[in-house]
Amino acid sequence: MARSTATATIEVSLRQRLVAKAECSSLRRLVRHCFQVRLAVLLSMAVSCRVIPNHHAGEDATRFDLRAQDPACFSTKGSYCDCGPSCSWREGDGLSCQEPESIEHNLFQSVVYPFLLTPLTRWDAARFLRLAHRPQLWLPQTNGQLSDTDLFQESERAHVFMPLFPSAVQRTASVLMLLPKWSLPSTCEQVMVLAAWFLNTLCCLLSAVSLYFLTENILRRQGVADLERGRLSRLAMLVFIYNPATVFFGTAYSEAMFSTFVFAGCCLHTQGHDWIASVFWAAGSGTRSNGILYVGYILLFGLGRFLRPQSLLERLQVTGKILLQAFLPCAVLIRHNRVGIAHHCDSEALDQPAWCAFVDRASLFPRFNLYSYTQRQYWNVGIFKYYEVKQVPNFLLAAPILLLSSAAVMTWIRCQWTQLPEATVTRNTLIHVAKWASIRLQQFSGHLNGQGYPKKHDNREKTLVGEMALEAGPLLLGHYAVLAATIILGLTVAHVQISTRMICSTCPALYWFLATKVGFEEKRISPKVFVLGDAICWYCLSYTVLGIIMHSTWLPWT
Repeated sequence: MARSTATATIEVSLRQRLVAKAECSSLRRLVRHCFQVRLAVLLSMAVSCRVIPNHHAGEDATRFDLRAQDPACFSTKGSYCDCGPSCSWREGDGLSCQEPESIEHNLFQSVVYPFLLTPLTRWDAARFLRLAHRPQLWLPQTNGQLSDTDLFQESERAHVFMPLFPSAVQRTASVLMLLPKWSLPSTCEQVMVLAAWFLNTLCCLLSAVSLYFLTENILRRQGVADLERGRLSRLAMLVFIYNPATVFFGTAYSEAMFSTFVFAGCCLHTQGHDWIASVFWAAGSGTRSNGILYVGYILLFGLGRFLRPQSLLERLQVTGKILLQAFLPCAVLIRHNRVGIAHHCDSEALDQPAWCAFVDRASLFPRFNLYSYTQRQYWNVGIFKYYEVKQVPNFLLAAPILLLSSAAVMTWIRCQWTQLPEATVTRNTLIHVAKWASIRLQQFSGHLNGQGYPKKHDNREKTLVGEMALEAGPLLLGHYAVLAATIILGLTVAHVQISTRMICSTCPALYWFLATKVGFEEKRISPKVFVLGDAICWYCLSYTVLGIIMHSTWLPWT
């Protein structure tokens, strides 16, 4: 009897090792595939930029000059390559060379690098690259380069773009410049673009791996079997690799870096590392302002813990811990606001902008928000301000991601709403909602049993526990809440056309919902669901192709 028990234990151990080995091999293949996709997107954008006629050159603010046609020198005066992060404005900055050169460039420097890097500088990428290349753009210009009316315009606009991504591009460029000179592009501007591509490629790989382990952790906590857990984790990762905003993850935008911090923070949070997760989400807020949405995630998780049966002292401890964790992402935005105000209002060398009169600089929390002011002043951002007839094409562009995201949120709510225990059901709607919210919050925080999957959904068999765990698992409340908040933000305040890249870089829940739709075997689902999964695949593919063509040729794909 003892021998048979030992044999069974050994067999289980060997089976687990084989499964783990197969999963590691599959994960390595997916990582290689993700890198290959990034290379394919880069090459496709370069070919599109060269082949398709370019009838629109963008505005000055959305162009970044690579100086590829006449590279008289590697770096100009006042650039990051010239004076590092301590650059300041000087007469003639940006026009004269640091050290004029007369060297002959090789084929890569004169042809290949400009061919590959040019399409990565379009639209907002130009703003990020300029801030990385000339960090003094954060400061008001005082050397007479601008007219009096435009004195603060460039520095105020710069404040909308969070500083962590340009800073990371600078540091990556510093590492690249340690390589032999013949292997680098011929100008500092091109090195900045190359650094942004390397950084975002690495971030894409890290985001994909973080999403994989996040999915596996959540499914493991909900009791999903090993093989099913691995299959769904790979599917979610694959959907991310081909997500409809994939072009923005490859060009010099901050989405790839932001998703790395967000997904890694979520993964760490599921493993119980709450404080480290908050630090990652704070770094996300320093990359993109919508990282502040994860404050809501932290507060929902804390509320679930607060509702547990416990003493008053324990409740106070939980409250203090959660509030401190939630403050970290807020502190990043508060500091960014204070730094911007100090740059414009504490200088005696120039006239102050008019809004400085509304700033209480003696207060720790100034009543003026420079970020919101700049968004309203230069981009007309505000509640329902984007609802104009001329913006109908942009609403149509964002419609697929908004509809899919809304379907994901409604699916989770509908499934969880119908799964309350019989004893908690009451005719009083308010009491029923309160009980439902209390139970779901406690399940989300890991207190109550987290199973509670719907018994029947979309005519699928009960054996599809893994799919139901990603669609309607109670442990996903915070993730679907963040997705819902992002939808509302895209529909009411932000420019609606950024909804695709904003949702795809912020919300893991979207990839879980899409993975459940594209990952079924035909014999296990209804024809309706199979058609939906097929449509999702075509949607991701078509948006990737359209993005490659339109973004790199100055067409409105921003």
